[in-house]
This record gives sequence, C-alpha cells and structure tokens, in this order.
Amino acid sequence: MKLSKYQLIIIAVVLAIVIFVVLAILGVFKKDNVSQNPYLPTSQITLSLWGYDISGVAMNDVISAYQQSEPLAKNVKITYQEFSDKATYEQELLQALAEGRGPDIFMVQSPNAYQKAPTLYPAPETFISPQVFLEYFPQVVFDDGVFSSGDISVVYMAPLHLDVLGLIYNKDMFDGAGIAFPPTTWEDVVTISNQLKETGSQGEILRAGISLGGVSNVSYLDSLLYALFFQNKSQFFDQAKQEVRFDDQSRQAIEFYTQFSNPLHPYYTWNESIKQDIEAFSDGSTAMIVGTLDSLKDIQEKNPFLRVGMSPLPQVASDPGSFRTTGVYTFLGVSRQTTYPATAWHLVRALTMTPLNDLYREKTNTYPALRERIDAYSGTYKNIVTSFLGARSWHKPAQGNILPILKQLFIDIRERGLDTNRALRAAEEKINALFR
Repeated sequence: MKLSKYQLIIIAVVLAIVIFVVLAILGVFKKDNVSQNPYLPTSQITLSLWGYDISGVAMNDVISAYQQSEPLAKNVKITYQEFSDKATYEQELLQALAEGRGPDIFMVQSPNAYQKAPTLYPAPETFISPQVFLEYFPQVVFDDGVFSSGDISVVYMAPLHLDVLGLIYNKDMFDGAGIAFPPTTWEDVVTISNQLKETGSQGEILRAGISLGGVSNVSYLDSLLYALFFQNKSQFFDQAKQEVRFDDQSRQAIEFYTQFSNPLHPYYTWNESIKQDIEAFSDGSTAMIVGTLDSLKDIQEKNPFLRVGMSPLPQVASDPGSFRTTGVYTFLGVSRQTTYPATAWHLVRALTMTPLNDLYREKTNTYPALRERIDAYSGTYKNIVTSFLGARSWHKPAQGNILPILKQLFIDIRERGLDTNRALRAAEEKINALFR
C-alpha cells in the first residue's frame, strides 16, 4: 500500500525520536567534560607541589589516583618536591616565593599558618565557601583556614590531616606507682607529677614528673599556652581590632605554667638543663609530656620497647563540660604565583575533601580532619581523634613569629624576675606591632 505524504512525515518523525532516544542513552548528547568541570584544563599543564615529611612514593601514589579520578585530570601533570626537614623546607619556600619561583601548591603547618596568608590564592567562593568549609571540618580548621576582612570571608587553605595536643605518659611508671588512669585535670597532673618525680640529694631532678615550665626544651610551648588560655576562658585576642590584650585569665595560665620550673615551688619538676621533652620521655627521664599523635610516633621509633599511653589534654577542673585543646595540622594552600589557580584549587579540594584524602591518610599513616571521618574513626586513639572537635585557634599576625616573643616572656619572668603583669604588657606590645 502506498503511504500518503502525511503518513511518511509521521513515520519520519517517529524514527527521528527513536534515534534521538537511542543516541541519548548511549551518551552522545552528554555535555563534554570542559563544560562539566571548568576547573580542569583541556590540554596538558604542569603543577608543582612542595611538602615535607611526606615521602615522594606516598604522594605520587595519591597524585596518580587523582589523575585517574576523572577524564580531564589526566591533563594535570604534578611534580612533587619532598623535603625531609621542616626548617630547610621553610627556608627554601620563603626564598623561592621571594624570588617569584615558588611552587603552585605548598604545605603549611600550624600554629603559624596565618603567616602564609599573603602568599596564598584564596579559593573561589563558588568552589569552596566558608559555610561549606565549616560543614566539612572542625571549628579549629575554620579558625586557621578561613580569613576575614570586614564582611568578606574566604578560604585560604584546606587540611590534609589533623593532629592535636594530648598527654603522653609512661605506663610502666604509672603502674609502678599504683596509678590506674591518666589525669584528666591539671590538678590531677600536679598530684601525679609529684608522685612520679624523683630528686637527688641536692634537690636536682633525676626524673621529671612532667615537661612543663620550660622554654627551649618543650616542643609545643606556643600551642600548649594557647590551649591554657582557651581553657581559662581568656579573651586575649580581639578579632575586630586585630590586637592582643592579655587579661587575668591569661596571667593565671602563664603563672600556672611557670610554677613547674620554679625550684622554690611545690610543682617544681622541670628546668632548662633537661634534654628536649620527646628525648627525655623516650629515655625515661620524664613520666609525662604534652605532645601530639605525631610525637607518639617519634617516641615509639626512638624506643619501641617503651609502654606508652596517650589521653586527651587535661582540663581545668572548675569547668569539666567545656573541653578545649589546640590542633597541630598540615594545610595545603595555592600560591598567588601560580598560573593555574582554578586547577590548583581543584587538586587541593580533591586531596582534602574527597575520598582521595582517605588514600592519602592510608599512605601517610595520619589522622582525619574531615568531620565525617572523625566521627567514623574507630582506631586505637579514638578519644584523641575525637578531641579534635574541641580544639580552637586564633588568627595570628601575618608578619613575624610569636614564639620568640612567648619565650622571652617566660625568660623575663623566670630569669629576670620581672613581674608577670609587666612581662605580659611587654609581650603585648611586641605581638601587636606584628599586626601593624
């Protein structure tokens, strides 16, 4: 039967619809990857990444996984330069940035992360907003990774992993003294320190109870001091005015710390003649130190036969419901000198906020910074990892280093006999000068 013109048109339309549906199912009409992901290049580019204490083998495995994560990521060639020593890394990075030959992406470690802000390219608001950032990470990461100027806030860095201050203690010494559990308050710390301290006939320290009160031989002096400020509810920093004003709570924290190195005080257990705290703990010269999970690894490498425990940082007994500590963590930031800021941020986001971060932590034996992963963590030190959520920080000046000022503060009090309030005022002036 001969079909009419109208019937032929109908059949043609039907066939066209069928063909369109089939091609759509096969993906012919899907948008290309360029329109789906404007952060990735359509031709090959090279990004340089600098870091320390992370082996090239581990990082290159993660980079390879990133390049396979989506089609256009294969266009991103990433060269990783590893530094084994942090001091060398910081010196080389500073020099490279000053000469305009810095890497596209580099690692930044707290507690002085804010100093790197002027050298960093902020994340596009549409890519990582401060609100989304806080949903992904604990408050302490937000404190250091997001910077504000007036009503504008931007994300400058994202964390690869998180660590936190806690109490590291010698289990054999505790068992030998009949102490069943580590202290949870500073009052308990004082009691246990005095129980475990050993002195010679001239009053010299043979074994310290805890490594508190030192200036040059306490690894996390600044972070510990900030934790004591937060625990004592000190309002030492005015974010709006960008200035430090030490209050009575600050003074109480300073005086508590210095008592452990005062030979005339009942708390006395530490002095500058004792070796570095991690070394002293490793060889049995002290029963307790304040350190991190990374410190624990160092101790176990130095003395694998030592029975070591770690518990959350002790708190002020008068306020047991408000846990506070400080974080010690490694960020990734994008350099202002990069030619490819969008792609560099795509890599940073992938390594810190996607399942690629799980691979990174598996390869580097580190601990999670993502809220979701903290909540799901079930390892040996779960109580330490979950204490990340109680960590806090503050925006330190972008220029200069506060640690030498804090060290001088304690020297002024302990060695020069300066009144604590006068020493604090002098430290205030030096710190606030860094903000100007």
